[in-house]
Amino acid sequence: MKKYILYLLMGLCSGLYAQNDKRMIEVTLPKGTEKRAAVIFANQDYKDDSYDLQKTYNDADDIKAALEKLGFTVLVFKKDLPRTDLDRAIWALENQLRGYSVVFFYYTGHGAEYNGENFFMPTDMPPLEYNSDIKTHGISLNNVYEVLGKAQVRTSIVVSDACRSLPMGKGILSNGWVIPKDAPAGTFTMFAASSGKNAQENLKGRNGYFTQELVKNLAIPDLSINEIYYKTKAAVQQATQQRQRPSVVDELTGKFVFVQTGNIPPPTLPPVLRSGMTKDLPYGPRMVYVGGGSYMMGSNDGEANEKPVHEVQVEDFWIAQTEVTVGQYLEFCEATNSHWPEWLEKGSRYHVKTGSDKYYANKGYTRTASNLPIAGVSWDDAVAYCDWLKSKTGLGYRLPTEAEWEYAARGGTLSNGTAYAGSTDLNAVAWTDGNAGGKPHNVATKSANELGLYDMSGNLWEWCSDWWGNYSSQSQTNPAGPPTGSNRVLRGGSWDYHPRRSRVASRSSYGPSSRLNFIGLRLVSPQ
Repeated sequence: MKKYILYLLMGLCSGLYAQNDKRMIEVTLPKGTEKRAAVIFANQDYKDDSYDLQKTYNDADDIKAALEKLGFTVLVFKKDLPRTDLDRAIWALENQLRGYSVVFFYYTGHGAEYNGENFFMPTDMPPLEYNSDIKTHGISLNNVYEVLGKAQVRTSIVVSDACRSLPMGKGILSNGWVIPKDAPAGTFTMFAASSGKNAQENLKGRNGYFTQELVKNLAIPDLSINEIYYKTKAAVQQATQQRQRPSVVDELTGKFVFVQTGNIPPPTLPPVLRSGMTKDLPYGPRMVYVGGGSYMMGSNDGEANEKPVHEVQVEDFWIAQTEVTVGQYLEFCEATNSHWPEWLEKGSRYHVKTGSDKYYANKGYTRTASNLPIAGVSWDDAVAYCDWLKSKTGLGYRLPTEAEWEYAARGGTLSNGTAYAGSTDLNAVAWTDGNAGGKPHNVATKSANELGLYDMSGNLWEWCSDWWGNYSSQSQTNPAGPPTGSNRVLRGGSWDYHPRRSRVASRSSYGPSSRLNFIGLRLVSPQ
């Protein structure tokens, strides 16, 4: 039976645990001389030569030197550990770390994700055939969290530089790490790349991109751990031309400064983002922040294409508060001489004419229906509109994936678990063929869902980026649908469809060139 060779995984996903001593500040605790400890593991020389890495020794050596200058006692510094040795070394930390209130745990080497859990991969791992082999041969990051808790470490900084990609012989593709579901209080975990993504290989430097920048920033006086992370993230994104974006899980309650001079500059941290926060941009609709997380996608109570119900993990993203309106879309038409959608009240139909006709302008139509959701746009038109907005703003506007759309419709981490977007009462949140009077209505005239999003149920079907396909029963991270197909996914129901089609799990599809009076769009942006 042919086994697939594990792809080379370059880069680390780093997480840090820290506690305050005479050079560290914690707002919620008094100053003191709390002891600092460091634990460093580096795997580079693997039993299977095809898995060997190139710079993890350098990364570990340079992290060790930086932490010793910051007053950390390096209790554990080990390289190239097979599974048994790595497992024993982690569980031995319970006794070794007692009495230390600040711990910096650093791992560099291969890692993998299975079923929503992160694993460090030891040097004696064999070629992996099934995704479940990851759990068999790996050591869970959760073990580290458990040991730090048992050792009663008050503040922990965990750095895991293990961004990975594992094609399995008989499994599905697993890309990168996942957001820890149960990161304990008092921990600050940094990752070298975003969820589901791999770190980029630094072919010229001594270190991987993330550790290269982290080492530079650790010793800068008066920087908090949050500021260190943001400076490191910005530098990594610039060095990799935005291909690598570090991430963090912050469960700290205080502010930490590794080296304090007393000349602390005014804080420059960006605002903490919370699900439901909004921002206005120069073009397009108001955007709403959706914090990433996991949910059960699909339904057992609807059509056959909503099954099987399966777990999905999505990253943070911004989504438009409303469907794109006629007024917003016509700015694009005017600027690009694209086709001109036209609303004819007779028959409540959208029609499309060429740019040379400019029918709407001759009828004084420009602003008469500016708050109606734009319809009669194809998937191709919608993508062209996103690209135009990108060129105007430099922001990554796009259509939502189907997984992102359903997660947002359900309310993200704020979800109340209702069948419709934010309510059990469909009439409160949606325009359907039961109450719309045979036409769409202005956006935001019904109640919003838990995130403050309008018309996620009803009014217009909305294009998603995915090709249409059947669901898998496997858990997935940031799924983007099949690689090819004939139809694109639609979500949300509309003014001329049965109310049942406005459930958050309901699905439909049309060809990407279809321009129909019940289809519109909603924007997403990662920034």
